[in-house]
Amino acid sequence: MTGEVIKVYYTANTNTKYYVEHYKQNILDNGYTIFDTEELEGTTDTVTEIEPKVLEGFTAKEIQQGYIDGTGTTIIFVYYDRNVYSLTYKIDGVVDEEPEEYRFEESIAPRRNPEKVGYRFSGWSEVPETMPAENVTVTAQWTINQYTISFVDTGDNAIEAITQDYASDVTAPADPVK
Repeated sequence: MTGEVIKVYYTANTNTKYYVEHYKQNILDNGYTIFDTEELEGTTDTVTEIEPKVLEGFTAKEIQQGYIDGTGTTIIFVYYDRNVYSLTYKIDGVVDEEPEEYRFEESIAPRRNPEKVGYRFSGWSEVPETMPAENVTVTAQWTINQYTISFVDTGDNAIEAITQDYASDVTAPADPVK
């Protein structure tokens, strides 16, 4: 049987296993941490067609597709960068300094307390503990100072005191009777 040609035909497996590992960018550095693994099947020696997950606050980086190895050991890595959002502080309707930038889910430390003559700072309007998946604007909240004004006539008789808000018009009490 010399000189015979034997033809062998192979059909690629259509159920070859391969894996996809999903990684989220860390909050405080540029490293990544795995958060999900998928086991999928495809046809041996074909290119993967992985689509990224839709994750609030993240943007998927370009996926490096690969060939599905017949041994079932192919791993495709998908990386998701955290989006960066702005936190803007307003005092009396005016932006105070440059907005601060935070990565999605990063802890927020509220800015220093501002000062305003005649008012006591009572807090920022709803500063989130961690950065949400949107830009945030917070506003300084104020409580007006009140002052008690006491009057004494020339005979050292007390006249009823009045309490007034800062910078409000003061109406003098009626003249005392002798």
